[in-house]
Amino acid sequence: MKKITFFFLLISALAACKPSANTPPNQEKASGPAPDSVAQQILNLTDQIKKDPTNYGLYHDRALLWYESDSLDRAVQDVDMALSLYKNSPELHHLRGFFAMAENDTALAETEYLAAAGLGSRDPETYYQLGQVFFFRKNYPEAEKWYGSAIKINDQDPQYPFAIGLVREVTAKYPAAIRQYETALKLDSAFAKAYDRLYDLYQNRLNQPEKAAKWLETWLAFAPGHPMARFYEGEKFRNEALQVPEKNETAFKEALNKAVASYSIAINVDPNFAQALFYRAECFALAENYESAIQDYSKIPAAHPFFAAAQFQLGAIAEYFQDYSGALKHYRSAAAANPDSKDAQRAVKEMEARLQAGN
Repeated sequence: MKKITFFFLLISALAACKPSANTPPNQEKASGPAPDSVAQQILNLTDQIKKDPTNYGLYHDRALLWYESDSLDRAVQDVDMALSLYKNSPELHHLRGFFAMAENDTALAETEYLAAAGLGSRDPETYYQLGQVFFFRKNYPEAEKWYGSAIKINDQDPQYPFAIGLVREVTAKYPAAIRQYETALKLDSAFAKAYDRLYDLYQNRLNQPEKAAKWLETWLAFAPGHPMARFYEGEKFRNEALQVPEKNETAFKEALNKAVASYSIAINVDPNFAQALFYRAECFALAENYESAIQDYSKIPAAHPFFAAAQFQLGAIAEYFQDYSGALKHYRSAAAANPDSKDAQRAVKEMEARLQAGN
């Protein structure tokens, strides 16, 4: 069985890319151009404001539309105007806090959310977002306190116990974290983030692969097309392949084929899923399907943490086929993308020496 030796270390890259317990949830907003309907609504509100310039509600509504159309500066201007007209609105302070979070100004966000809470906000998101502020600062006791306040107002949202689970996980209170994730799933049996954390905890923290596999099976039953679930399934099959004895070629290829199938489902759902592309490429290479491996490695974008590893593997394949100029090009790309990689630096020197010596 011919195989290229793959020795580029990937653990740090994977940790940088996969979902992490250190990443507070629900901080992203879909972006894109404003639909015509939004633009027209903004124009309509602008006309109304001209007629009624002291109506704080109009500024509030237009601020939301500006934010939806990716005009954060204008959104902030409008909510600030609304607050100048009515300072005792918990909703307005909450919105200003939300915009401050979007600006990465956690100090202002804290001030505004606390103002909303002090004015008696009954919006659980006010307290949840305060928890987010302190989570970002790694003040986990304070974060948990505010997440708990959100639950007191709404105990049916799975995001809130999940957030407490993250606090427990990053403070290494794993059994307590598991209970919170399970609570989230009782509220929403398809809550993907809870499955993700349960799988990762059992697989990587607690070294209980049987329980990890059970949670993955349950996750796939609820969401068979979820890209992260299929990625984990691909990892399971890939690891099985790597543990097959050298002489059992049939079992080795069967496990690789299963891994490729799982990664492919994930990639079909998310064509930019770099981790899945990378490990599918590795499976192709191990199965000696180098053309497909090259295609997948080449799709890893330069800005992605896996880019250096992908370039290194492309160099290894080129070297295997005695394309030493091509190998040197990819090794140099790997070394430039990851200057700390001794493997990449060594590969560059070896390939330069080989080319200078006339192969």
